[in-house]
Amino acid sequence: GKSPETQIAIEAGQPDPGSKFLLSSVGRLFWLIGPLSVFASGGCIAVNGVIAGADFRLGPAMAQLIYGLAAPSGVILLRMALQSDDMNLALDKMQHFVADFLVEWKKISGTEGRIYVVAWVVMMLCFATSSGIDMWHNGVSADDSLKAIQFTVNGAAVLIFGFASFLVTLVAYVQSHILLGLDRSLDCWCCSILNDSDFALGVDSWNCLQALLKCIGRGIASSFLASQACGAIGLIYVLASAVTASFQLGLKPEVLILEGVNALPLLVFFLLNLRVCAHGANLTEKCRVIPAFVNQIPTEDSLDEERQYLVRYVTDSSAGFFVKEVKLTREMFLKNFVAAGGLMTGAVGVLSHIY
Repeated sequence: GKSPETQIAIEAGQPDPGSKFLLSSVGRLFWLIGPLSVFASGGCIAVNGVIAGADFRLGPAMAQLIYGLAAPSGVILLRMALQSDDMNLALDKMQHFVADFLVEWKKISGTEGRIYVVAWVVMMLCFATSSGIDMWHNGVSADDSLKAIQFTVNGAAVLIFGFASFLVTLVAYVQSHILLGLDRSLDCWCCSILNDSDFALGVDSWNCLQALLKCIGRGIASSFLASQACGAIGLIYVLASAVTASFQLGLKPEVLILEGVNALPLLVFFLLNLRVCAHGANLTEKCRVIPAFVNQIPTEDSLDEERQYLVRYVTDSSAGFFVKEVKLTREMFLKNFVAAGGLMTGAVGVLSHIY
């Protein structure tokens, strides 16, 4: 049998299951989910709105389109990042850097993975329920052949959405896994400085660590932005759809239930993006408080010049999680959260004044 140290070294060089799946040979075909989602959305609108003779309403078709846009864009951009030599080297260094914290990282990442599995199941249930309610609301054709087409198209749309939502969730999980690994890297650096009090070596190791942060942040920035943009579009659509439906149909109970169920898949997607964004903001916040941590490390000399130099060096490096040269801070995350809450509150306020 292998020693624990050998086993840890072996595991440190292994990519996470999500990255393995994205980089597999099957991953080259994931872009097809985009056109399939477009066809599924168009098919549902055509069957429910034209063939069945129902009123024209997007219903869950818009959620299908947004997920169909987010899935291939996120997968393609993340695959490109994971296949680059710089990203592979950075991830390999990060995985070896946190070898002492590997068990904790795997435990936290496993918990994160279970959260995303639950989120995916919720997405699927919400969309399937939304499709069923929308079909019931529009009515089922009395013609047997048209009824068979209607059920087939809607069933295919649910299956395609299931795979698209799985890819969206997978991209979010891989991003979270990487950000949590960077977070553990910072913990490992702090533990090393605290145990050894070698501040001269700390300057060199921090220089490597901040380069790691910048390289990995630059690698996942494009896929991160694509997912966040699609989630924001989904939220805007949910608010606009709620206001429009209230103007056209009034605040009837069945209208509220229908719009609420249709909005759930997009709201879950938006909350998933908020979680990934929060991990990035927490990473920047941890970098911000590290100088204070180093400054509190006890030494024989209360005015230790090496310690003060390291404090200044870490502060001046302004490390954190950067997205296209913009540092994602906790303040920025909270502002976006407040803005989203303000939009929802504003929509409710408009509706309350109208009715």
